[in-house]
Amino acid sequence: MSAPEMAAAARTRTGALYALAAYGLWGLTPIFWRAIGPVGALEIICHRALWSTVFVGLMIAAGGRLPELLRVLRDWRTLRILALSGALVMGNWYVFIWAVQRAYVLETSLGYYINPLVSVLLGVLVLRDRLGPFRMVAVGLATLAVAYLTWSLGVAPWMGLFLAGSFGLYGLIRKMVVVDPLAGLFIETGLAAPFALGWMFWTAHTGEAGFLSGGLAWRDVLMASSGLITALPLVWFAAAASRLSLSSVGFFQYLAPSINFMIAVFLFGEPFTHAHFVAFSLIWVACALVSYDALRRS
Repeated sequence: MSAPEMAAAARTRTGALYALAAYGLWGLTPIFWRAIGPVGALEIICHRALWSTVFVGLMIAAGGRLPELLRVLRDWRTLRILALSGALVMGNWYVFIWAVQRAYVLETSLGYYINPLVSVLLGVLVLRDRLGPFRMVAVGLATLAVAYLTWSLGVAPWMGLFLAGSFGLYGLIRKMVVVDPLAGLFIETGLAAPFALGWMFWTAHTGEAGFLSGGLAWRDVLMASSGLITALPLVWFAAAASRLSLSSVGFFQYLAPSINFMIAVFLFGEPFTHAHFVAFSLIWVACALVSYDALRRS
């Protein structure tokens, strides 16, 4: 093997490790949010927005990316778009943590499995992408899975659908702007930080805050670490995306919901019914079709 080939192979291996780290940590986050305990999802979101702003800001400064951040801050169109994407990601975070606290991790797994399929559908409806036969069947299978689960359980998996829809729209909106991922996250969370601070001061004043309330010190540490948990996988994902092809990164995206699935069923003991088996089987086939189609195109 020549020196360039060896360098390319090493770059690919490094990218794969970064992708495993990013999606692996995303998959393990239900354990982190469940460990915080009885603190309300809204308070956790406030801390996540605040500490993410602080941690990402430090990373931007340390990485010499302040000029890029200042460029974005001077662009009002980009700021408006990031305000909208920030609202979507905050809603996504809230529903996810709310679902984890109430033992609906299996449903969040469902949502993130169908998220790539929602993105495909949004691409067709908004960006006028062409829907090939493999992706057409995949979207049909996902729709059938959701319909069957709704009919079997008597209620739509609204949390999973919201997670898939909100994150799909988030990705679509972020395509409208060319911005460094860290700078984008800093602005998204920074716009929410003043409201988060206001809520945190109010709950502290009324005695309803779970942070620094004389409770468990390790819980306070976990809440303050939410910024690290939010930013690190994003950094690792960016490192993986710069070293791997888009289709290769696409294969790793199913790692996070797969870990969520195993945590829900085997660690948290959430019920996995026959209806879940049928629905997830259909979605797994749909995901395999989308992955095969991406590999075929690449």
